[in-house]
Amino acid sequence: MAILVIEDEFLIAEEIRFHLKSGGFLEVEHAATETNALAAIAGGDWDGAIVDANLDGQGVERIAAALQAKGIRFVIVTGYGRQGLPAAVADVPVIAKPFRPSTLIDALTQCVRKESVDMCRKNGSHGKP
Repeated sequence: MAILVIEDEFLIAEEIRFHLKSGGFLEVEHAATETNALAAIAGGDWDGAIVDANLDGQGVERIAAALQAKGIRFVIVTGYGRQGLPAAVADVPVIAKPFRPSTLIDALTQCVRKESVDMCRKNGSHGKP
């Protein structure tokens, strides 16, 4: 499965990539800016994405709209909570930073599985157990 990690902090992105690859996601790419993310979304064939809610001061609105327009399922990671997110992503799972790798992998796995589209939309928030 092809996963796009949209995260402006390089070390966090690399940690996410490492854990995803260890968890069985073999094709994992990184976009660090909104511009790069939008280009990657437009030009790629992604099965899913992980999106940082605050990408170098930018919100998730444009990235979420691009992902949704292409039917790409995604989860949002944030240290700020769901309350600061736009209404357009109300049904998108949110994972609180800091997170456990297993929480991230489980949430993404649920979202990218073809048979669990409704689970992704209804799952709400994920955080540390």
